[in-house]
Amino acid sequence: MSEPVLTPAEWKRVREYDERCQREIEAAERPPVRPDFVKELCDAMEKEALEEIREIQEEIGVLTKCRETFPARESVENTNVLIWQLRYKMEENRDDITRWRSYKEPCRV
Repeated sequence: MSEPVLTPAEWKRVREYDERCQREIEAAERPPVRPDFVKELCDAMEKEALEEIREIQEEIGVLTKCRETFPARESVENTNVLIWQLRYKMEENRDDITRWRSYKEPCRV
């Protein structure tokens, strides 16, 4: 089979078309990853966790004040349990924030 006779300008357009088609095929097979999306998501989750930590600290403050105001043994024990649970949740939030910040590290250039 013989090749078509094309001018150099036509061959150039054919090559450009083939290259463009190849790029479109590759883009369709692998959608681009937006590193800014990961950063935005981590920032939003970090902001929410920090707000929750602030709320937990306020609750711990109220419970501590209640424990001092009402020193009866049964309320102190209940308050201590609640404070322990809140501190555990606060520690989980801190661990989450640390993890999310590590996810953002590769996004920095």
